Amino acid sequence: GVGIVTDAVRHGQLASAGTIYWAGGPHNTYYFVDIEEQMGGILFMQNEPWDHLDLMRRFLVLSHQAIQE
Repeated sequence: GVGIVTDAVRHGQLASAGTIYWAGGPHNTYYFVDIEEQMGGILFMQNEPWDHLDLMRRFLVLSHQAIQE
């Protein structure tokens, strides 16, 4: 399964509506595809337990900041 951002404001993170993401797997693999911004990112981690939400949020923000003019 995947997550889909349907309301960017309600999602509470820097992501366009329609962004597809996944955070999980046995060792915290995270990815997102922001169709509106025509970008995506993958973050691989080898850590347990699954407790890196802050790191994944920062990765999303930094990825979007990198394309800002």
